[in-house]
Amino acid sequence: MTTMPMVTRWWHWLCPRRGGLARRSDRIEAVILVGAVVLGLAAVPLAAAAGSVVYARSRAVSVQQLAERLPAEATLLADGPVAEAAGRAGAVAEKAPTAAMWTLPDGTLRRGRIDAIQGTVTGARVPIWLDRNGNPVDPPLSVVGAGVNGAAAGMGLLAVTWALLAAVYAVSRWALDRGRYARWQSEWRRDQKRRENR
Repeated sequence: MTTMPMVTRWWHWLCPRRGGLARRSDRIEAVILVGAVVLGLAAVPLAAAAGSVVYARSRAVSVQQLAERLPAEATLLADGPVAEAAGRAGAVAEKAPTAAMWTLPDGTLRRGRIDAIQGTVTGARVPIWLDRNGNPVDPPLSVVGAGVNGAAAGMGLLAVTWALLAAVYAVSRWALDRGRYARWQSEWRRDQKRRENR
């Protein structure tokens, strides 16, 4: 099938002409569908803009955290949690607070508890991140993590928008179909009565 006849067929379906088999409900359905498609396309740049905003904010958080947190290495003073037998899903590296010791940038030794993964033993060296006071903190948000946050926000917003538009169209079509079926039944009953009265 060539492009022009296919485009023409879609155009007649989306915008039925007066007369023929085109019904008022067909025109309403076409308007709703065209509106949903237009709004769905318009949502793409809006979702991209939202993703960019989230990325910029996440990037700022990443820069701040990288400036405030320092990488260090801790030595475990006790064994980490015991590694359990893996099930069908495979091993899951769980963590638990474990006694450890680490050196601050000024050379001071600090003792405390850090999260150690299953199977680590006394004396193992574990990479950690410290705040300005020398306390263990979560790793800073990376630039890649900021990008993932931005992409997830944009794609999530787009997916929700498209899902809502699809739901609106589906519900509208369902309501229009019910109206069509009701009219068909009414016309069929009218025809039956006419035949009976003949």
